[in-house]
Amino acid sequence: MNFLTAVIVDDENNAGQALESLLDLYCPEVTVCARCLNLSDAVIKINSLRPDLVFLDINVGEQNGFDLLDAVAYQDFQTIFSTAHTEYAVRAFRVNATDYLLKPICPDELKASVRKIKLIKENKSLSSLVVPEQVIEPDTPKTITQLTVSTLEGIYVIAVADILHIAGSGNYSTFHLNGGSKITASKSLKHFAGKLPDDSFFRSHQSYLVNLKYIKKILSQDSVIQLKNDSYVPLAQSRKSGLLNSINLFTR
Repeated sequence: MNFLTAVIVDDENNAGQALESLLDLYCPEVTVCARCLNLSDAVIKINSLRPDLVFLDINVGEQNGFDLLDAVAYQDFQTIFSTAHTEYAVRAFRVNATDYLLKPICPDELKASVRKIKLIKENKSLSSLVVPEQVIEPDTPKTITQLTVSTLEGIYVIAVADILHIAGSGNYSTFHLNGGSKITASKSLKHFAGKLPDDSFFRSHQSYLVNLKYIKKILSQDSVIQLKNDSYVPLAQSRKSGLLNSINLFTR
């Protein structure tokens, strides 16, 4: 069993105790290492205890739970909002919350949220088992075969080979996949551009990342790229020569 540590931040002591009891009963893999009634205490506890996840209420006394995410120095934890307020759900996912649980908390939903956290932690552990940078050949490309992305609906595992292109908009990215499906992730295009192999994907435009293997035609007059599924993505004129060079390297 993979164990997780958690901090509960809720200004209602009874609510914090109830959540801890639910975790003891339904999620024994989670150890609550602190319960905090205010944000000041939560900042101290999170920075010192470095938990895997934080259960965070929206209204913590006179303060807003979102402020905690900017106040802590330690950031490597997953956030699950536990609140009675439905109107903050969109904002919660915009700050990359893993989940949003409404009070009173349903045990099945709590268990599903914890499973998401475990999956994320397992993927991080696998990604850390790489050859140290100093022994990698300088020209060795990134060879990932799948991406794990968080969305409003849950966590998706996407095969890199199925990505036609990705369209970015602020802190969101929409994956256009082979077969016609689309998945919108709560991360920026820059985030995914840094993860995908440079020899297979090209930034054709500030807001578009295209898979070279799906390019069918470059329409110079219209400054667009036609893909093999007959969809189109824009091509910035300043990036045209770079695209041609990437295609030549890709097809060697």
